[in-house]
Amino acid sequence: MLKASHKKRFIAGAVCPACKQEDKIQLWLENGLNVFQCVSCGHREEQAVDGSSTQAKQDESQPLRFVNAGDK
Repeated sequence: MLKASHKKRFIAGAVCPACKQEDKIQLWLENGLNVFQCVSCGHREEQAVDGSSTQAKQDESQPLRFVNAGDK
């Protein structure tokens, strides 16, 4: 069993797919999964470390996309 890492960090510039607020997404590692959660509305997504989704979406939201600042 993998240990949970409770070192949460905010993802700068990330927009919550549910409430559309920016800079409210936290990321941490839990049991081998990347967990993304909005501190504003509580929306939560889990993603395998390789990037594949591990749970069905409960709403019509889009997955988070991360872009390098140089890609604009």
